[in-house]
Amino acid sequence: LVSMQRLAAVSAAAHMDMATHLTVHPTFGAWVAWRAVVVVDSCPLAFGLPGLPPHPLPSPLPEDVRRLAAARFTAAIKALEAPGASALTIVRDAVTGLERPIWRMFLEVR
Repeated sequence: LVSMQRLAAVSAAAHMDMATHLTVHPTFGAWVAWRAVVVVDSCPLAFGLPGLPPHPLPSPLPEDVRRLAAARFTAAIKALEAPGASALTIVRDAVTGLERPIWRMFLEVR
């Protein structure tokens, strides 16, 4: 198995933020999906591409945004680990329209 998020970070396609566990693309932000990888044994310049980006890619997030996202991620994890929380309660909360369901807390991280 390959961690596509880790692959995006290692290839400098996106920044891996360890506090929120999100890969953040400099242009598209956290709303990216990594589905496949092509491995080429050559220099990017051979294909007319620019040179390699810096590794690791610096975080495109302003520090205040990163801190807010990290705080929301921590709160969502704590809610998920609370007594009585389970995958079933997440589905139930989504269906019943609970005021602040756990899935919405994870969505707010993005």
